[in-house]
Amino acid sequence: MKAIKQFIYRMLAYILPRSAAAMVARWLSRDFVQEVEGAATDLFVEALLGGMEAALWLCRDYRRNILGFKARYVIESERGEVAATADFDGKHMHVHRSALSSPTVRIRFKNAAALRSFLLSEDQDILDSVLADQVEVEGNLNYVYKLGYMAKNLQLRMKLA
Repeated sequence: MKAIKQFIYRMLAYILPRSAAAMVARWLSRDFVQEVEGAATDLFVEALLGGMEAALWLCRDYRRNILGFKARYVIESERGEVAATADFDGKHMHVHRSALSSPTVRIRFKNAAALRSFLLSEDQDILDSVLADQVEVEGNLNYVYKLGYMAKNLQLRMKLA
């Protein structure tokens, strides 16, 4: 079922003008919009990845961010209540609601607010979050910056900044 929805949304991306595609992506990403505009909750990770997935389906220029990009991100809370995996295979993004093995990068955060400020802050200074003991990163920091860029780009695309 998800593959059919994805196919339909990708076809819409070629039919709709950019602004209309962005509006549909914003509507599909309403959980992400609520998380950014309100207080961050434990649903932030799933909302962020769901919003990125919707934008990748509908926005051709946003999709360029992942062409040829292969990585696996595991994002989880310190106590293990929240875990999700974003898998990029060069053309697509696949979201899993659990932590998969052998990640390229593992991001472990204290709470949802720490992750939100880590990915969506103005300066995106990863080192400050790590030194403040709010976020732990295992893996190449360049991949973390890429995820931060895509999250910030999504926020700007949804006109949330």
